[in-house]
Amino acid sequence: MPLAVVHNPLFTAELPPDHRFPMPKYAAIADVLLAEGIVAPGGFHTPGPAPAQWVNLAHERTYVDQV
Repeated sequence: MPLAVVHNPLFTAELPPDHRFPMPKYAAIADVLLAEGIVAPGGFHTPGPAPAQWVNLAHERTYVDQV
């Protein structure tokens, strides 16, 4: 069974360039996985948005409402 690699280029956040989680690294990782043949073209699992009730399990309600 092939490894499911989750990636969606639409799920990103605009963060300051010096943020400790620089968002461009995730697209770069996806590019490397493709270039190395670890993931075939079209082989990423692309999720949709998580339902609010799932997000509520991990975050404060006020945060979920803002997002």
